[in-house]
Amino acid sequence: VTSTPTARSLTCLTNSRTTGKATSASKNAMLGDILGPSFPAEDIPDVLEEILNTYLDLRLEHESFLETYKRVSIQPFKERAYADIN
Repeated sequence: VTSTPTARSLTCLTNSRTTGKATSASKNAMLGDILGPSFPAEDIPDVLEEILNTYLDLRLEHESFLETYKRVSIQPFKERAYADIN
């Protein structure tokens, strides 16, 4: 999440898999993708909740966030994050 004085831009979290205490570096690590236009700072908790709920709804058993994201692409996350705005 990057911040400006009035709004914050949310980057879809596509990081490497976490193993216990630290995030492991792996060939599966990716830079974040821009989800879309900025959200007001007060909306960030709700947007993050929508992204996480989208992951939980779409994941296959034992599938990580990154695996789900690679399988379904950014579109379902984007649709849910911006559903209340459109």
